[in-house]
Formats: sequence, C-alpha cells, structure tokens
Amino acid sequence: MMFCKFTAIVNKVRKSETPPFRPLIPSTFGDGLYIQMMNSCWDEDPSLRPRFSDILQTIKKINNGK
Repeated sequence: MMFCKFTAIVNKVRKSETPPFRPLIPSTFGDGLYIQMMNSCWDEDPSLRPRFSDILQTIKKINNGK
C-alpha cells in the first residue's frame, strides 16, 4: 500500500475493518525503535499497548536522551 494521507488513514481506522487497518510504515521513515513503538501503540488489545511513560522513554532513547 502506498503512503496514505492523514484523512484517509483516520477514515479507514474509524471503519473498524477486520482485520484492523494499520498503515504501512516505510522502513526509511525513521529509527526501527520508532516504528516498533508505533506498532505497539496500535495493538488491538489496549492492555498490551505501552504506557505513556514507556512511550516517553522510547522517544528519549530515539533522541539520545533528550
């Protein structure tokens, strides 16, 4: 799938498709850790999604502690 516009992504997610729509993230988009974090935030089971504090720690790792 090609890179989608923001509104197209939102509309697809709202439709609650089965399986759930998740945009493909190009490997050139950024750090592998960033892509892993995004994918974990999209988990269908909310209990498996990272806590906000975990997201902040990941972002700090990506930004070399900043």
